[in-house]
Amino acid sequence: MGLGSYINKVRLASWKEVTVWERRGSINGFNTCLLRCPDGRHTVILLCNTDTGDLAEIGDAVLEQLFR
Repeated sequence: MGLGSYINKVRLASWKEVTVWERRGSINGFNTCLLRCPDGRHTVILLCNTDTGDLAEIGDAVLEQLFR
């Protein structure tokens, strides 16, 4: 994990708890989100070329689908 990353425990709608390594960033209206789940061996990369996309909401929805 690099500088600016953090480990988070995410509780899904199914009440399952997932460990997620997160790295988020934005510049000039572009947003990024990297979610790495070591337990499920999944990596999710979200890129948005506007500042209107809610990557936290989208990332949570993707995690819900991965860990159903």
